Amino acid sequence: MLALQESGAGADSLAGAQRWLIDGQNARTPAWGPTPGAEPTMLHTSIALLALSRTPGALSANTMRQTAEWLLERIEPGIHVERSTTVEEYDVPYADGDIQAVFQNSLPHFAGPLALSAILSTGVVDPLQQKVFDSVNAIMDTQLEGGHWELPRSPMRPSVWALWPFVSALSSARSAILSTPRAKAALLFPGCAIVQSEDVAQDLTRRLLIQNALFDWIRSRRVVLALWLVAAVTTGVPVTLLLAGRFSVKDFLTALIFPVLLMVFQVIWERRAARAGAGG
Repeated sequence: MLALQESGAGADSLAGAQRWLIDGQNARTPAWGPTPGAEPTMLHTSIALLALSRTPGALSANTMRQTAEWLLERIEPGIHVERSTTVEEYDVPYADGDIQAVFQNSLPHFAGPLALSAILSTGVVDPLQQKVFDSVNAIMDTQLEGGHWELPRSPMRPSVWALWPFVSALSSARSAILSTPRAKAALLFPGCAIVQSEDVAQDLTRRLLIQNALFDWIRSRRVVLALWLVAAVTTGVPVTLLLAGRFSVKDFLTALIFPVLLMVFQVIWERRAARAGAGG
């Protein structure tokens, strides 16, 4: 079905495959197994969702969201395969002269990257989530020297099967999250991220976060800071006059009455604010 979509096949050519896939969904969960009605797996659910999400109207937005969330719940960042579908084994017959021989082959399946591609391809799940970012970072962190990833049974053997699922997942993440190919994204909390292009200073995110944190702190404590400023001024003037010999000790202590009253008022204010916050 994916091949027909890529080659520009018409709706009639895809209708049978679409019906077959939808009918083969597991009856208990919004997911698919290797055969119709079988226990669902991440691998088969991902491929089915990839195919159906590319056909307008094949699945409702609610069904796509449920399937994508089912996959997102099961993704483990850094774990690229699932135990039940790690390798597909089959025999390839071939002629060796007059002898008919059989080559035993195994095809690795990377359910994790495929699931990430499927989730992001639907467009119905918010990509600004910690598990999505962790999965992308884990894919980049586990890339081996030479640009490929580890095969389940042949760790150091380069293979196209250990390349395209990961590149596809990274491409899907880039399209869903980043504004330009070399941009960077910093997740603040679910649903909110700072996306920084390559044309700005590298410390922009850090400076922006510090600046906003400082402003938020000042805004939330503006009354207390104003009281402290008044107290500092009313205390600093008598101290300066005392050191200059223009104030006696008695005058100095008298001048401190107002700052002390301000301090008492500030303590009462903070306690009332704390009680009001606890009550809310």
